[in-house]
Amino acid sequence: MVLTLPARLTHDNANGVLVDFLAQIAKSASNQVRIDAGALHQFDSSALAMVLACRRRIIARGGDFSLISAPARIEQLARVYGIDRLLGHGGSPAACANGNPVKP
Repeated sequence: MVLTLPARLTHDNANGVLVDFLAQIAKSASNQVRIDAGALHQFDSSALAMVLACRRRIIARGGDFSLISAPARIEQLARVYGIDRLLGHGGSPAACANGNPVKP
């Protein structure tokens, strides 16, 4: 399953996007969820908080998570907050422990 972030994801719309994504995750039979950030151009730290909330839900149900096509600026923001490893390939605790970074 691939969920696509909008071009703009800020405090103003992050909660709505989160509610939508969580509903889609709950309805999906897939345990592999990718969040595509390729269209993301305008964002703030709320975007990272929203992605992490989705990640928590996916991991809690035993799923596999990754953020794909992430713009360099979101990768930089994730590094500043020290959460870049949480957004890596697989999103599993083992993958995170190995330091797999976000990959475009």
